[in-house]
Amino acid sequence: MPNSLLNLKRENLLDFPKNARLLTPHQYSRVFANAKAFRDPGFTLLARTNEESSARLGLVIAKKKVKLSVQRNRIKRIVRESFRQERKHLPSLDIILIAGQGMDRVDNGALQKAFKRQWLKMCKFYLAERPSST
Repeated sequence: MPNSLLNLKRENLLDFPKNARLLTPHQYSRVFANAKAFRDPGFTLLARTNEESSARLGLVIAKKKVKLSVQRNRIKRIVRESFRQERKHLPSLDIILIAGQGMDRVDNGALQKAFKRQWLKMCKFYLAERPSST
């Protein structure tokens, strides 16, 4: 593969690099300690502003809530894909998805719409908050 194609792949805004993920327990704890909750039937998104240049995502999908690994992995794929597509529009936030009971019974299309709806709510909330805090 030519180097120019490799560079395009690396610079792609739709990828999901390590700097777009919450990786350490400290990063998760920081969000859990002081976050705004965005609820939807089946899941909750916790968000808190960060000092980074873009949004980051963390996932909490407990086996107790979503029994089958196939379903847990499906949910992870869908939320990551949705986040990848919307990340460039989101403010600098640390976001944690917490799966709820019954999330595994929601079809892919409905999950995608629900995540899109929540990303928009987050944008409106944090962009409206920013001018009043300065």
